[in-house]
Amino acid sequence: YIAGALDVAGNVILGDNIVDTVDVIGILNVDASLTVDGNAQLGDVATDDHGINIAVEDGIALKIQGDTGAGATALEVVGGGASGDYISKYYSGASLVGGFRKK
Repeated sequence: YIAGALDVAGNVILGDNIVDTVDVIGILNVDASLTVDGNAQLGDVATDDHGINIAVEDGIALKIQGDTGAGATALEVVGGGASGDYISKYYSGASLVGGFRKK
């Protein structure tokens, strides 16, 4: 449990001794990169707003803006490799309104 500020000038390694979770109450700023092995969730509920390299916007679940230079990719989505697998699905409320499938 960390009750105040934690400033680290190098790497922080959270090893095998952590058996459950690490909770941060407040703001966690990462000035370089953050790697998460396994599943990751942003927000405490699916309806939270999220922004990646762009300011969040009310009512938009996920808004992403990447590099706009030649050959840049703002978002890469990888689905299952089998024929008929969805790569992405788009919903309005609970209703599926579109998506992309592998041929």
